[in-house]
Amino acid sequence: MIWLQSMPSNGQSVALPEQLREQFASVERRLWRVETAIAVCSVVAALLFSWLVLFVSDRFWPTPVWMRAALLVAALAGCAFAVVRWLNRWVWHKRDHRELAMLVQKKYRKLGDRLLGIVELANEHEHAANFSPALYRAAIEQVAREAGGFDFRASVSAQPARKFSFVAGALLVCLLLTIVVLPPASLNALQRWLFPLANIPRYTLVELDGFPSELIVPHGEPFVVSGDAHYRSSVWKPRKAFGNIAHQSKIEAPVAAGQESAQRNVTLSIPAQVEPGVLVVRLGDAETRVKILPTLRPAVKDLSASIQLPAYLHYEPQSEKINSGALLAVEGSRASFAGTMTRPLTEANMTSEAGAVVPLTLQGENFSTEAASVNGVSHFTMTWKDNLGLTNAAPLRLSVQTQKDAPPQPELPDLPRDCAMLASDVLTIRMEARDDFGVRDLGLMWDFASENVGAQTAVTEIKVLTDSPHEKKTERTFKWSPSLFRIPPDSVVELQGYARDYYPDRERIRTA
Repeated sequence: MIWLQSMPSNGQSVALPEQLREQFASVERRLWRVETAIAVCSVVAALLFSWLVLFVSDRFWPTPVWMRAALLVAALAGCAFAVVRWLNRWVWHKRDHRELAMLVQKKYRKLGDRLLGIVELANEHEHAANFSPALYRAAIEQVAREAGGFDFRASVSAQPARKFSFVAGALLVCLLLTIVVLPPASLNALQRWLFPLANIPRYTLVELDGFPSELIVPHGEPFVVSGDAHYRSSVWKPRKAFGNIAHQSKIEAPVAAGQESAQRNVTLSIPAQVEPGVLVVRLGDAETRVKILPTLRPAVKDLSASIQLPAYLHYEPQSEKINSGALLAVEGSRASFAGTMTRPLTEANMTSEAGAVVPLTLQGENFSTEAASVNGVSHFTMTWKDNLGLTNAAPLRLSVQTQKDAPPQPELPDLPRDCAMLASDVLTIRMEARDDFGVRDLGLMWDFASENVGAQTAVTEIKVLTDSPHEKKTERTFKWSPSLFRIPPDSVVELQGYARDYYPDRERIRTA
């Protein structure tokens, strides 16, 4: 086996021909232009693409802080990758002739490995013992003459640079269009992109106004939510608004023209709700949220009437519960109403059938009216609004009917229709009397017919006053004797009981 030992350079160097070095220099210049263009376009595309993504995202929803920060970090990471890649190829690890030769050989397969071989021969630092400069030069000259027929610059494709330039140019055109057409939105997106952690509100092309942040609605009843819309751009004017509550079906509503030329009205009809939720209203790129709080309507917990009976009855005002919405009172009475609601009221109205307003006094959950005369049949209608802004679903209707003060009802329950007795006998007569409000007095009255001409009696009646004007049922016992009242024998006496109540000028009511 023969070992070839390398020998120190004897000072004779073999260099590449000037023409070949110039060809390599042209490749390097073209490669620098292509890769620099790619780096610059990559930086531009990364920045513009990140900004455009935020701009488009803001048209659909308020892009959150984390996403804005992620877009900015991704853009900066893309820029850093492009710059570091360029620096690595042109500053830190710049290509030498060997790498350029390998690039050329990929384009021109006819050269094979000969171009790389002569580059390695020219760059040898130590030569073998049998080194011959003449042979080296001859080999290099031969390959250099052969390579002179090729355009080394064609080995560097400009297609990647064109692609990156096209992408960057398209993104730049989009940027310019948004700046020209929608300058406020573009500037706002740029600010939100540059400062993702800052509290910069999103600029929308549609502005929603007049929608409440919280809405108390009747429990289990459909309702409407309305507000105003203003178009900030002439290029985008959506005509339909959408509303959605949690997982319920989407609600659609047309946008109607408002009173002002630039104003639009949005009214959403929401189905009945029984649970609290959040209504999200969207029109174009604008969005607003309304907290929905279904609440039972205010209702009457307790309703009563205070009845002032006519003065002749001598009664204190009476309180009566009203359960069916109807009230019965004696003629000449005055009535007032009072009630307790489920929630405090801020407004209440009561009107009579004729349209007269009945004054109402409100105090928290309680309300009351002034006393008013009731005659015949009177109807009243009441409406109210509570401190939450809810009203009664239907007016409360009250009916007050009057009745006349009925006459008393006297009775002689134990007295037979015919009775024979001696003049000296004593008859015990039990008498009962009833009245709807109170018996004033009761008694016996009689008349007689006798065979004795000229017979007269000093007394023809007896009576008893009741102990109280509120005595609705009373019973008295009378002792009646013919001799006591000077009724002669052989007389026929017609005897009746009677009673009176407190009704003014009422005649005595007699028994049968």
